[in-house]
Amino acid sequence: MIGAFFMLRYLNPAVVTPQAYMLVDSAPSIHAKRTFTLLAKILQNLTNKPTSTKEEYLSPLNDVVESNKNRLNKFFFDLCEVEDFYNQLKVSKSAKKKEQPFF
Repeated sequence: MIGAFFMLRYLNPAVVTPQAYMLVDSAPSIHAKRTFTLLAKILQNLTNKPTSTKEEYLSPLNDVVESNKNRLNKFFFDLCEVEDFYNQLKVSKSAKKKEQPFF
């Protein structure tokens, strides 16, 4: 679920419209836009782990999707792996400053 959200809301918009995220200086050509859109569809298809593709013209890429599932699953696992916040913060109680009154 987190992986699908990450791809749908963060990665795929940057792939489809790289100029909006200042990844390129100017808008891509029409052919490049189409390529980026297809790439985003493949990435989303890989993320959603369907058994078949909705678009028939993407079916030749099913082998690519199938062969990269483990890599994407590892990426999502690493994305969600977060160390304990308090261990990372490393602030001891004695080092905390006493709060000053607002007035």
